Amino acid sequence: MNENKIKPHQWVYIIETNLNRLKVGVASNPAERISTLERIGGFQVTRQKLIGPFQNGYQVEAEIHKRFNAQRIIGEWFSVSFEDGVQLATSVAKEIGDSRIVNCNNTGDCQEILDAMCPDHQIISDFLEAIYNVNIKITQDEDETIWLESEEYGLFKPDFLQAFMKLEKIGDAAL
Repeated sequence: MNENKIKPHQWVYIIETNLNRLKVGVASNPAERISTLERIGGFQVTRQKLIGPFQNGYQVEAEIHKRFNAQRIIGEWFSVSFEDGVQLATSVAKEIGDSRIVNCNNTGDCQEILDAMCPDHQIISDFLEAIYNVNIKITQDEDETIWLESEEYGLFKPDFLQAFMKLEKIGDAAL
């Protein structure tokens, strides 16, 4: 059995800019990320704090964002003092941050993970295979709306297929 250890690698960073704005983000390489932000953002970082590393850095970041929502300027930018940002981030990190090294057993069998993540995965796989077998194409338009296309019915939305399937079940029950 091959065991690997996954070390935490997600750092939560808090930066203050010369424009008196605070950004809270996550990066595996925070020095590179902060340098990139300065270069493309046209600002200078005046202070920074790294917290971590974590296995669940994105979860920690999301909770910090949630708690600062009322002070949000846009996206990950907040109108909060550096000190308050660091204090809250440190508190959240202590509450929910996971810095454990995780042991992973690489057996190559993902069935247990798949079963846990999506109990109905076999039904979904069977459905997608059936769609493929009857030559229905699945596509998405520029508005991200999903469309199905068949030679017999042309272009239609999935709700049409659902309605059609319900009619088929009613017809089968009447027999």
